[in-house]
Amino acid sequence: MQTVLSEKRISPQIDLSSRPWTENWPEESCKLIRFTVDKTVFGRLIDFFDEKTIQQTDGGRLLVSAKMPVGEWIISYLMSLPGGVSVIEPVELRSEILERARKITEKNS
Repeated sequence: MQTVLSEKRISPQIDLSSRPWTENWPEESCKLIRFTVDKTVFGRLIDFFDEKTIQQTDGGRLLVSAKMPVGEWIISYLMSLPGGVSVIEPVELRSEILERARKITEKNS
């Protein structure tokens, strides 16, 4: 038999400034990345993004604004998130995700 508790689980605060991805990337390779996702993925976002970079929109989605490199890792990460990721900027990131999604659709049609 399962028991449902009324208390919320509170995770310990994580200092993301000491994460390797903030130390190893040269500043000039980083760009402002902005995207929205369904609020149900909040738990996955806070593994990689500081809570200060995540805001709830009027529509109930989450807006993430963070400076990071645009490369394979972020493309794969965004494509793995459920709930319909919508990339706002940079345009080249949105274009790459659209192209990969098109190729996946073609291969599975």
